Parts: sequence; C-alpha cells; structure tokens
Amino acid sequence: KRFSNIVDLMKRRVEPSFATILRACRSLTTEYLALHARGLCYRDISFGNVFFDGKSGEILICDNDNVAINRSAEQAGVLGTPKFMAPEIVRGEAEPDTQTDLYSLSVLLFYMLMVHHPLDGKRVLNVRCMDLPAMNRFYGSDPLFIFDPQNASNAPDPVEQEIPLAFWSIYPQSLRSLFIQAFTTGIKHPDRRVRDRKSTR
Repeated sequence: KRFSNIVDLMKRRVEPSFATILRACRSLTTEYLALHARGLCYRDISFGNVFFDGKSGEILICDNDNVAINRSAEQAGVLGTPKFMAPEIVRGEAEPDTQTDLYSLSVLLFYMLMVHHPLDGKRVLNVRCMDLPAMNRFYGSDPLFIFDPQNASNAPDPVEQEIPLAFWSIYPQSLRSLFIQAFTTGIKHPDRRVRDRKSTR
C-alpha cells in the first residue's frame, strides 16, 4: 500500500521530495543494469510497470513476464507502450532489446524528473489530431527533443508547457547533458545511448 505508480507522480497525487525521486531514478537504473547484465531485456519500460515508495524512493518493477533473452527470436509479441517505444521500433525497423530498453528508460526518467515527455514540445502541441500518422512522425520518423541545442523548433511552449522549462533550469548541466545525449545522438544511433552503468564515482 505504500507504493504509488508513476501516473500518481505525474498527476501530483503524491509529491515526494527531490531526494526521493532521485533515489527512485537511481534504483531504476541499477535494477535494469542487473537485468541487462544477465543478457535479458524488459521490452516495455513505461508508467504501468514501475511503482515507488514516495518516502524512501524504493522501487518495484512488475509485469516481469515481459522479460526475454536479449535479441531472442522467441521474444516477439511485446513491442512496448506508445510514447515510450524507441523510434526504430515505431518505424518497424527493430524489435525490443537492451538498446531500446535504454531509450524507454530515458523517457521514464525524464518524465520523473521533468514531469513531461521529452519529445512533446510546440510541434506536438500544435497538432489538432494526434492520429496514428502523427504519432508515427513525432515518435518514429521525425522525433525531436524539446531541449535540442541545435534545433529549437520543438521547444516547450512557455505558456502551455512551462513545467519542463522550470525543471530543466534547476538541474545541473551534467544531468542535462545526459538527456541531450539520450534524445539527440541516442535517438539516431542506438549504440550511442546513455548506458545504465554504475557511476565510477
């Protein structure tokens, strides 16, 4: 009963401290590192599969029937959750594996820290109908990070999307640089995504 899901965090039904959120984020990366180190992938990292304690930051990962041997032919069936799937899966070019897990994990961590999706900027806000072709464009064929330092066309709207702007400004550059890597270079080159390795410090 002491655990909440990430949707509770997004809807402000629970309001843990920054320290608690950071502990939860660190625990998530540690647990998925352990999974990947065993040659496994999760395939569907998203809101519905993670719970956390709003006081301690302890996490629980559920729906573990999603887990499969990395790049196994037997893993077909689960592709992921919309808006969390790696662009190459959305485009139909890849199946879930540890590299696509890294993308989904980055999206989840961004949500937890910025309370917003990393690709939902002005371009997405201005779409009248978020139908399948639009979803495929913004999250598959033409994804663009809202804080891309080279292209501001999808930056957050300062009125309608002020929350990610406020949070982005308070985090250290070291963290922002990891997200920039994850959602610029890492979007185009899966092998250059941010790794879920333990810190060397």
